[in-house]
Amino acid sequence: MSYRLPEAVFHRFFDAGNKSLLIKGEPGTGKTILSLTMTKWLKPKGMFYLSTRLSEDQIVQEIPWLGREIPSLKIKDVRFGTPEMLVEQYSVAIKQPGSLIILDSWDTFARLIPQAELLKTEQALVTLVSSLNTDTKVVFISETNSATPFDYTVDGVIHLYNSTFHGRTLRVMEFKKLRGIRVHRRFHIFTLDGAKVKIIPPYIPWEPSGTQKLRPVYSNKDSAFATGNPKLDQFYGGIPRGSLVVVEMSESFPYEAARGLTLNLTYAFLKEGRSVLWAPHMDRHFSAVRGMFQSFFDEQTLKGRLRVVDTAEGPAPGGTPFFMRYMSLLDELRGTSKDRCVLQIVSGSFLERLYAESPSEFIRGFEDLTTQANTRGDPLLVSVRRNSPISAHVRSFADIYLALHFLYGSVVLRSERPYYELLAMNYDARNPLIPKITPLV
Repeated sequence: MSYRLPEAVFHRFFDAGNKSLLIKGEPGTGKTILSLTMTKWLKPKGMFYLSTRLSEDQIVQEIPWLGREIPSLKIKDVRFGTPEMLVEQYSVAIKQPGSLIILDSWDTFARLIPQAELLKTEQALVTLVSSLNTDTKVVFISETNSATPFDYTVDGVIHLYNSTFHGRTLRVMEFKKLRGIRVHRRFHIFTLDGAKVKIIPPYIPWEPSGTQKLRPVYSNKDSAFATGNPKLDQFYGGIPRGSLVVVEMSESFPYEAARGLTLNLTYAFLKEGRSVLWAPHMDRHFSAVRGMFQSFFDEQTLKGRLRVVDTAEGPAPGGTPFFMRYMSLLDELRGTSKDRCVLQIVSGSFLERLYAESPSEFIRGFEDLTTQANTRGDPLLVSVRRNSPISAHVRSFADIYLALHFLYGSVVLRSERPYYELLAMNYDARNPLIPKITPLV
């Protein structure tokens, strides 16, 4: 069994001999969808869903993939029963070897049981399944995040939360208690995209030289340049000609994680016969990144159409000679590009050093850069730190404004211009050119 994916923690939890799990959260946090998605992950021999809230028709309507992907799921409508009837149904279900029983939600009946009897009833429910010499498992669902005695009775407790991040919904899963196993990461971002729970894996730094196999994908559009990532093209419609794309990174964001945007774009441009000019950070990986493209392009193509400004030279006084060198390289690349369009990828630190001596020099130089890109139809991508002194000025010129965040160890993309929901960028070390894009809904 491989435990590489975040949802594998559920396998580890039940493989450790645990039998009972409590999922807690306020209404709308995704508890029901998580419990039913677990049936896909765990693949039990039998599945019973005891519903105290919704009818079978309502559940199937809310989660349309159930009948198609889990046809063996047995839904029991116990909304109009008594606590005694629920316990009877529960007792029958847990006797089916290898089954997973979901009780959604226990709170409905817990409110009907006198407080003096409630603790005994909850202990009995957990003891019943724990005493069986089978791999039957039970998931209880609770509508509250407050601690109760039941939390101490079950083997595991998971909390789900809805929070707001820059006006958008951000869902967070907390592994509060998982008896007998070590949890390396307590909090995870997740999404309910497609009415299924998808847990976003944490970002793991990768070395370009260690890449085993790349599977680049690109799409071409007449009215806009492809980003190199079909999902981003689907959401944003590509990059309009002559547009300024500003990618703002939070202070703690690892710069190498931004390459999921720049490498896609570089590949797409080279594939279409166009040229690319990088003015990067002092990036020790650039030679290795360039080497990645040797798998797809011959040396003549890379030498003729992929150039990098040597930022180690640093700016001359006033920045002008360095800027002239940049423009000279740009003119050279126009001669090798099929339609004289050149993708320019410029780092904020490069601009800061280039015009550090004078704000007026920076403003004039940056306006020249954006004007010529717009006139020529070149896409200009500028990456900048949020705390950079030039961030606000650069952002004010942006046609497309994207912000990259590092939240609970995962990479999250926020688009303000155009406005869009949060997107998770999940990197696969085997194919870092194309990060998987997942809407956080």
